[in-house]
Amino acid sequence: GAWGVDVIRYYLGPEGLDSVFDFPLMWAIRDAVAHETAGFDAVEAMIEQIDAATAGSGAVLGQMLGNHDVTRFFSEAHGDPGGDPWAAPAEQAEDARAFARMRTGLTLLLTLPGLPVLFYGDEIGLAGANDPDNRRVLPDWDALSPEQLATRRLVQRLGTLRRCLPALRSGSRRALRVEDRLYVYMRGEGEALVLLSSAAEATMVAVPAELAPGEYVDVLTGERIMVDGAGVQLTLGPRQPRVLVPADGGC
Repeated sequence: GAWGVDVIRYYLGPEGLDSVFDFPLMWAIRDAVAHETAGFDAVEAMIEQIDAATAGSGAVLGQMLGNHDVTRFFSEAHGDPGGDPWAAPAEQAEDARAFARMRTGLTLLLTLPGLPVLFYGDEIGLAGANDPDNRRVLPDWDALSPEQLATRRLVQRLGTLRRCLPALRSGSRRALRVEDRLYVYMRGEGEALVLLSSAAEATMVAVPAELAPGEYVDVLTGERIMVDGAGVQLTLGPRQPRVLVPADGGC
């Protein structure tokens, strides 16, 4: 992790590259979300470290859950990324827990500042061990499982939201709650509130006081929520991401 940040600091800037893949953040997200061996506080710490290392460079980093050089995020979440890529390829399992981790990682990727790089297949939770298993052929769309369809639907909704909402592309980000299994941050001046859980059980979360009163909609579920400043509580299901935006915001 530290070595990766040093490389970023060295190569970015007027005499270096315009951008690089953000491997240090990718490893932190994998530990916190795919493996659950670290907390969201480690992700926040890595973001702060990278922000400090790249300050003033003008670079927009390519953020990712994985690419063609590493094992697939889904297989890391499922727990079988280390098999022989030829003789024992990773299992494409209908593993609800792994898919929930996948959707949490994708929500994080698509709501953070920076340039999200979506490696083909991650939008459906494609499995894959090391190269060349991480480059397997995409299945036909009509052959997708229910979990794969739910994952693709989440990516479609967040992709549409990111295109519609400038705050997700270039707005500020403010962390409001950073805990081992809970991560809450705001984009812009309340244009979006992101809530992520890696807990195995449901979690009750108080709507942060920073969110202005009004009606909001969860982009991922369509649920409408009225925030009136009186300590509204939200329920996050096990490993459930939520993204709230103003209901009258046009997105």
